[in-house]
Amino acid sequence: MSDNIICRTRRFLATTTHVTSRSSTFTLANVEHVKLRRPWLPFAVIGAGGLAATAAVFTRELYDHELIGIWSFGAAAIVASFRIGRLQLISLALHDQDAVVWGPIGELRAVKSAIETALIARSSASSDPPRLEA
Repeated sequence: MSDNIICRTRRFLATTTHVTSRSSTFTLANVEHVKLRRPWLPFAVIGAGGLAATAAVFTRELYDHELIGIWSFGAAAIVASFRIGRLQLISLALHDQDAVVWGPIGELRAVKSAIETALIARSSASSDPPRLEA
């Protein structure tokens, strides 16, 4: 099988046979499917909600710049967690040692799409019926 480049970003390189990040390389031979998540987003939303509730309760005791700082910190946490993603390559052959890559969600989306393209090409190539020559 040829090793064509499907996707190249600043941090990742995805070909038809493997995915390379700055720290590791994963082969796609045993990968069944791919998951992309934003794992820190729920924690950031809960934390920002707690900060906003605390600021609302103590509004009379806090100065304006303190309120702005609390709200800004909560908003920054939500924005930062919205941009961080986790790409998980799931394989039955890895036995609970799934390959995980962290990075910017935009780049991970592009890599996920490239991996899915390679998986679809691999499955369509293996499911072609044998051709009989006349």
